Amino acid sequence: MQPQISSITYEKASELSEDNRHVFKIFNNKGEVACKAKLEYISIPCRMFILKWLGLEPDVETGDGYGTKMIQQINDFLSSKKIPGVLFSLNSALGFYEKNGWKRYRSTNIYFFGDISEEEKETAINKIHFRLKHI
Repeated sequence: MQPQISSITYEKASELSEDNRHVFKIFNNKGEVACKAKLEYISIPCRMFILKWLGLEPDVETGDGYGTKMIQQINDFLSSKKIPGVLFSLNSALGFYEKNGWKRYRSTNIYFFGDISEEEKETAINKIHFRLKHI
């Protein structure tokens, strides 16, 4: 039996946390975590959140609606903060992000959400990509 989407609750940071990481969780109607996501706030080269990961728990099937609810929650969070988001995706869910308001940058696997200039995108891609490669 698929979980009822109306019974989902969320846990999220309400303000920018000291360690700049925000973990979002969606719970099913049994109180079990069904989906998690992690955002990391950066201010250099520009203010933005990196969507580090978004995933379903192993026993949750795709198509149950949890991923869509999660990305909508993240979009709402980014919009409320007026800070753009970026993600670097290597998986097959690329259409999922586009369908949910994220814009693909040129022909890359990099996606942005929110108000961000082309110059800021270029700077972010160069600086963040370097940072991710050396972690």
